[in-house]
Amino acid sequence: MKRQIINYMKRLCNSNLTTSLGGNISYKISDSEILITPSSIDKANLTEEDIVILDIEANFIQGIHKPSMEYMMHIAVYQKRPDIHAIIHAHPHYSTLFSATKMPINLHFTAEACKNIKNIGIAKYKMMGTKELAEEVSNNVIGNNIVLLQNHGVLTVGKDLLEAFYRMEVLEQAAKMTYHSLTLPLNELPTHEIDYLKSL
Repeated sequence: MKRQIINYMKRLCNSNLTTSLGGNISYKISDSEILITPSSIDKANLTEEDIVILDIEANFIQGIHKPSMEYMMHIAVYQKRPDIHAIIHAHPHYSTLFSATKMPINLHFTAEACKNIKNIGIAKYKMMGTKELAEEVSNNVIGNNIVLLQNHGVLTVGKDLLEAFYRMEVLEQAAKMTYHSLTLPLNELPTHEIDYLKSL
């Protein structure tokens, strides 16, 4: 799982979904332990030794670095959503742009976005790395697999890393299309198609 975390972090960087020192990934390896990326390390060049192990109460177990500064947010989300095993937090360009506006991301341009996202939680702005942010985001992940952090970025969850990563990709694509729709006359899907896709 450490190797998978490293691979998905590289994919985030290679896809321009985050910056070299930004973003973090965790994976719940048991009901009592999680793996998480370290703080202030180049995310495109992580090694297995860089991955930190914490328990579900945020106590340090193993690692040569400090855990991501957002470790409290990851722990809080796992505590609120025991059904998920993977969390990705990143700063994709278009999605983060919309996190700093009052305009919602339109999920009705493609069947992929409509079917796979359905709802987006909105976490009010709180300072990064704080208990207040952890509480705000974890409250908004109840019933949502994607949370937009105002003026900050995005958090996605999933049963595994692929699902969490896929949700990040689809959201960013939807945000990009929403942005371009401001100058291009795009058509939404028919209403009956939207209702059907949301029911799947």
